[in-house]
Amino acid sequence: MKKTTANNLVAIAFLVLFIRIAIMTTAYGPRARLVPLPVAICSIILVCFQLYLQNSKNTKLNLKVDAGEVLFGQKEIKKSKSDEKKENSVKKELASFSVVLVFLALILILGVEPAIFVFVTGYFRFINKDKWLKSLLFGVGTLVFVHLLFVTFLNVNFYEGIFETIL
Repeated sequence: MKKTTANNLVAIAFLVLFIRIAIMTTAYGPRARLVPLPVAICSIILVCFQLYLQNSKNTKLNLKVDAGEVLFGQKEIKKSKSDEKKENSVKKELASFSVVLVFLALILILGVEPAIFVFVTGYFRFINKDKWLKSLLFGVGTLVFVHLLFVTFLNVNFYEGIFETIL
């Protein structure tokens, strides 16, 4: 199977999933569908845009993204032995899973809002290698956006962290 065909099949599977979610959320009450319905609609639009870009011949966008280069700033080194490739892919997968586990641990210990600030700031500083000021601006901006959207507009109470339940 060609890589383009596989990409199209995955995109179509996600498109069907998001359409199903959008249809399913219409049966919810008005407050219950405030978040999932707009997310599903935006996801449908983005998947359709991705399908268009993947299949149009005259696009000048480079859609070939190397996850190792994006996450770690390293280009993939071509090696002749398949064992070394498998070992590198396992290391990248473990690094990706560890990033998710660190975020979940931060949520458990600090709570959702402080964890978002610490994680986003750390991600931009240590993985993207941005300067501290830019990293802090992204962290504060993300925190303000999440707080305004969920706490102010949707009246969602976030988990306060393990220390809040102890005190």
